[in-house]
Amino acid sequence: MSHRHFNIEERNCIAYGIKHEKSMREISRILSCSHSSILREIRRKKNCGAKLKLTEELSNEIIKRLEKHHSPEQIAGRLKKEKLVKKLSFKSVYNWIYKGLLPKISILNLRRKGKRSSCHDGRGKIGGKRSSILTMVERVSRFTYIYILEGKVSESVRSKIKLLRNSLPKRLLKTVTLDNGKEFSKHREIELDNLISIYFSNLGSPHERGTNENTNGLLREYFPKGRDLSKVSNTELSEVLLELNTRPRKCLNYNTPLEVLQLYL
Repeated sequence: MSHRHFNIEERNCIAYGIKHEKSMREISRILSCSHSSILREIRRKKNCGAKLKLTEELSNEIIKRLEKHHSPEQIAGRLKKEKLVKKLSFKSVYNWIYKGLLPKISILNLRRKGKRSSCHDGRGKIGGKRSSILTMVERVSRFTYIYILEGKVSESVRSKIKLLRNSLPKRLLKTVTLDNGKEFSKHREIELDNLISIYFSNLGSPHERGTNENTNGLLREYFPKGRDLSKVSNTELSEVLLELNTRPRKCLNYNTPLEVLQLYL
């Protein structure tokens, strides 16, 4: 007889139900399975080998990083890299959250679901008619630069890229890939101003600039649609930049963008 195999989300649902004193039949109705499958899963978990103990020190480390919007996978990977733990599965972090074992932390704290080159991805706008943000992402390190645009957007984009160019060693900014928005209408002037080459992604092909599209998704968590970005202070902007650029990334072997960029400065 075949048995039902539960994925991590279903197992977390079972743990949540048990914590809130739901019956086996109530949980089984939610997961559309038999109550005997739920019972088997609970017995299987009880018979598993010894798990990593959630100490107060480990709990505090996890809480601190969750409050900085790190994902459970980033937390597990970084803690192992820093040798604060020998073994830790991101599934354990999820389980501790769902079981309420991390003080003041709930599922609301969870975020939504090779060759060295000197290339940057550029993005049009995050924002609306009143205000917008220019984002520039260094492709190898994932280091992010963000600028509030003022006045005529195309002129503001031109001046912000000039500002970025002057703040970096010349070898670190040679090409920029942009989308096809009107804000980049002065791309030829930008090339001449900064002695760089500009490329454009194909229309309707955001995957060609996947790094920047993903970064814009992260920024939406800080600057949701409808917010007047002209009222964002330099202090808040700096805090967001620091949080993004010191967040470990799986694609960087759980190093941070800042750590990787510093290797080339």
